[in-house]
Amino acid sequence: GLGDVYKRQAEVYPALCEVEELWGQALAALGNDGEAATHFSRGVLKGCAPYRWTRLGPVPTRLDRPSYKAMLVPGELVSGLNDLDDDQCLRRFELLAPVMSAAVAPAVTDQVTTRSSRDVQLAGLGLLTVVGVDGMASWERVLDSDDLVVRKQALRRIRQLDDPAFIPLLEHHLDHEPLPGNRNLTALTLGELLLEGPDPDRGRALLESIPEEDPSHARAIQALLADGAS
Repeated sequence: GLGDVYKRQAEVYPALCEVEELWGQALAALGNDGEAATHFSRGVLKGCAPYRWTRLGPVPTRLDRPSYKAMLVPGELVSGLNDLDDDQCLRRFELLAPVMSAAVAPAVTDQVTTRSSRDVQLAGLGLLTVVGVDGMASWERVLDSDDLVVRKQALRRIRQLDDPAFIPLLEHHLDHEPLPGNRNLTALTLGELLLEGPDPDRGRALLESIPEEDPSHARAIQALLADGAS
């Protein structure tokens, strides 16, 4: 069978890492992800480029499966990010997505706050959203960014997370955000959290303070109407 073919190839060329990759790719195509991962690991040990296996056959669409997730090491994936170009950094972020953790949030934040690529910034913020409040120090750094678009996108992500643990950070940012649009988005996010939780009166006041011409105004009105109907 097919396995016997690759087994003979591995015996004839024991140091050729590509044989293990091809063997793994064939197994993945048959749906045998566990054995495929074993051969991909052997390929890396024999000298194949780390994570090249993630591009083979059907593997790119299966990286969230246990056999492959076990091979994705967050610390390795963020190592040397500063030496990569934007496309390579994005590729690392894609591989990091299934295994993102708070431990590597600082390294991801470094890229969000230092690179000018919007794609990298947005992908990095997506990863920080995965860790949520466990990456609070990273959210603080991002909101301190000089890039107004980064701050705006971070505020949108925080609003999406809808977690009252962000209230102190938003209170601080409300006092320091220089851009009116971002400040109103901060007031919207903070107002909604306060309205639903510890200080409804202040929440209403913040939502009512958003000017009618601001894009956040309509959402603020929705929140106020929903509160009045509840």
